[in-house]
Parts: sequence; structure tokens; C-alpha cells
Amino acid sequence: MEATSYRTHGCGELRIQDVGRFIRVAGWVRRVRDLGRFVFVDIRDKSGILQLVASEGTEMYEALRGLGREWVIQAEGTLRRRESPNPDLPTGEVELAVERIHILNRSQTPPFLIEDETDGQEELRLRYRYLDLRRPILQSRLRLRAETLRICREYLQSRGFLEVETPMLIRSTPEG
Repeated sequence: MEATSYRTHGCGELRIQDVGRFIRVAGWVRRVRDLGRFVFVDIRDKSGILQLVASEGTEMYEALRGLGREWVIQAEGTLRRRESPNPDLPTGEVELAVERIHILNRSQTPPFLIEDETDGQEELRLRYRYLDLRRPILQSRLRLRAETLRICREYLQSRGFLEVETPMLIRSTPEG
């Protein structure tokens, strides 16, 4: 993922070789877990999930405790090795010890979990399609579709074909 003023890395890009580096990430709050002495926050962007952590008695501890699901945040801190690695995540060996947090956007709690294993029924997910499209499984399908179309388009263009899109040749979308 390209570095911007909002981030130095994508959430899913960080690995054990990045430990000790100062990192800035931005994304959606997936989950907040208050375990007493520590608060853990899972933050996600298009590249994956990263765990944030703050210790009890710190300003960041209170800040992380107050976050809501699907809020958009930016977090800065030093990447460190996790005491208890999560083998199910590519970033499962590392966590970000938060030194600064900035809330970019608060949101209402969504009507269903934005995860592959969601608690939302299909009708509800269709009503909130813009939220449903954040789920990782749908993101991967959209990326696959885009890549397939790109390859087909490049192949045909390299052979002199002209791409023409008109409502008479292809179906129009209901959104316009």
C-alpha cells in the first residue's frame, strides 16, 4: 500500500522484520477488547488487520477504550513483537504500541458485523450494501473481478479492439 500523510504502511503489510520501527496506520476499528491491564484494538484497511495495544494507566489506554466499531482512526507508535502471536493473521506476530491516536471519523454502530462470518441476514446486508462491501470476502471478489477485467481489456486493446460502453450494448445499472 502506498504511503500517504495518513499512513506509512497498510495494516496488513507489517511483519516481524518491522519491529522497532515507528509506524503510522489508518483504518476502520474492527474490535475493541478491554482486558483490564491492556486494551487491544483490531484496525483494518484494504491490506489486512493489525492489533493496537495500550497499557493501563496511560492516556492511550483511555483513548482506545473509548473507540467504537467502524470508527475511522489513525494510530502512530512503535511496532513490537506480540507476547502471544496469532498464527491466523499475517500480522499475528506484531502489534502497534500506540503513542498517538487521531479519530478521523466517528460512526454509528453498524447493524451487523463487518466480517466474513457476519451476523447480518442477506436482506439487511443488501439494505446496507455500502457496509457489506467492506467485508474481506467481498473485497477479494471485487479485486478478482477488477483484475480479470483489466487483463481482458489489455489483451483486446493489444489486438486493436476498441472498447465501447453504451446503454444499448450493455445493461445499465439501477444506480445510474
